[in-house]
Amino acid sequence: MEKIASQLSFAPSLKKKVATQDTRSLSRYISLMSVRTNPILFYILNLILPWDFFLSEICERARVSFAQHFQSWCQEMINIETLSCFANLKLYQETTWPEVSSTTFLEFDEISHPLLDQSQVVKNNFHPQSNKVIIITGSNMSGKSTFLRAIGINLVLANIGAPVFAKRFCFKPTHLVSCIRVSDSLRDGQSYFYAEVRRMRTILEKAQQGPIVFLIDEPLRGTNNKERLIGNTSYLKQILATEGAGFLCTHDLELTKLSEVSPQIANFHFSETMQNNDWIFDYKIKHGPSTSTNALRILANEGLYPESLTQA
Repeated sequence: MEKIASQLSFAPSLKKKVATQDTRSLSRYISLMSVRTNPILFYILNLILPWDFFLSEICERARVSFAQHFQSWCQEMINIETLSCFANLKLYQETTWPEVSSTTFLEFDEISHPLLDQSQVVKNNFHPQSNKVIIITGSNMSGKSTFLRAIGINLVLANIGAPVFAKRFCFKPTHLVSCIRVSDSLRDGQSYFYAEVRRMRTILEKAQQGPIVFLIDEPLRGTNNKERLIGNTSYLKQILATEGAGFLCTHDLELTKLSEVSPQIANFHFSETMQNNDWIFDYKIKHGPSTSTNALRILANEGLYPESLTQA
């Protein structure tokens, strides 16, 4: 550990063993407080000197010394852990270094999510033209959100100079902003819909300030169909007027019609087939809007919707 620390310019306290010494000293002083459990010894010590006041003063000095360095120790351990993670990526994964582009905001071949089994995961390609907004539609469980997360985590890796999980990954270094996992807050008195709106507002404001890549999963799902479509249409029109570019996953098939009036919007989708009353997903992204849905069939399979109506 000392050999590693001596090579790290950002770890002076580890090199000087300050962390170990201060931790041991504070632990030792705290353990001395257990003398109170021995009445005889505690009484004898207090006859010699004011033990409680003496020990309290020593502990306070040790605590102050500990507190002065604690934040830097935490940062040093974070740095070491981060470098270790990078080393593991290089040693145990197929190494693909990202390519930096000054024009294309994102393009890749055989991308995958690092938390999935790389020997079995379905990998995807993406080659946009001059599109700024990619609308991804598809049925439930078809792979839209996983694809979005795969893009996000690989963009983060690429931006920090780490290997990526793709055969080829070309990107334009920009700030990444997402609206994927939004939740309500009892503490802040904030509903799910309002939390979602505020996050989308943040994305729009950042896009108005400069180039960004955004990832939005099921925008405005916290409201009704009519207002969701109106709100998302207005939002995308505002996004197109900025330097932002990115991906938006949605079940609103009406939203895909925006590509007919704006060449900056492109439609992609995920699909599935049914075999022996079972859904078969290929998890491959395809051009164009989705032409199938499966929500009612899933409800019927779980006994929550009449089977006869799904065949009507």
